[in-house]
Amino acid sequence: MTQRLDMYAKAFTAAVKADFKPQIIKKNQKDE
Repeated sequence: MTQRLDMYAKAFTAAVKADFKPQIIKKNQKDE
């Protein structure tokens, strides 16, 4: 793990907000 702690802090802060929508990236649309 790299030491990008400020970046992780912002990401986790955004993640705990009520309106957070996870960014779901599907590599393959076939396996749903």
